[in-house]
This record gives sequence, structure tokens and C-alpha cells, in this order.
Amino acid sequence: MAIPFVSIELDKVYNLRFGMREQVEFEQLAGMTCAEIEDNAGITTFAKILWAMVRRDNKDITFAEVLDLVDNYAPSESYVMEKVTEAMQAAFPADAGKNAKPPKVK
Repeated sequence: MAIPFVSIELDKVYNLRFGMREQVEFEQLAGMTCAEIEDNAGITTFAKILWAMVRRDNKDITFAEVLDLVDNYAPSESYVMEKVTEAMQAAFPADAGKNAKPPKVK
């Protein structure tokens, strides 16, 4: 099963997904690993995660342009944070892999 998209409406509807592509892109854009997100869960981190996810639809969009989309079209910052969080949680469902054994590293 593919990682689901979460829709967010800004100037248009964007389909957010925090798949491997977006995770790698976030790490490259933010200069931190995904494992560090929880310890750095400020507005800048959320904005960079959103940027990585929006770039799936618009590869050339800048960080400043994503911030402008939020400021000009989102009903609130909490709406955006809720959608970003929902997309991240969709990538890591709580019950996924409960019975799976982690791979052995050689």
C-alpha cells in the first residue's frame, strides 16, 4: 500500500505526502535528519517539511514562496501544522510493522 496523500488548500489544492522522496528532500533542505524533527519542532521546521512536500507539485517553488502561500491563503497556521502533521503520521502509521522484525545489520 502506498503512503497516502493529505490535501491542503492554499492558492490551490496540494497533495502532501511525507514519503521517502520528501524525507530525503527535507533532510537536504533543512540540514537535519528526520530523526531530529521532534527535537526541533519549531515553525521553521514545519515550514521546511511543508516546502519539501509542496515541491512534489512545483519543483521550482522557493521557501519564501511557500511561506507566502501560507500567509496569503491558509485560514491559520494551526491549519497548516495540522495538515503537515497528518501527512507525516500517514507515512508512519502507529500499527504498521508491529509484528515485523527489524532487518539485521551486518
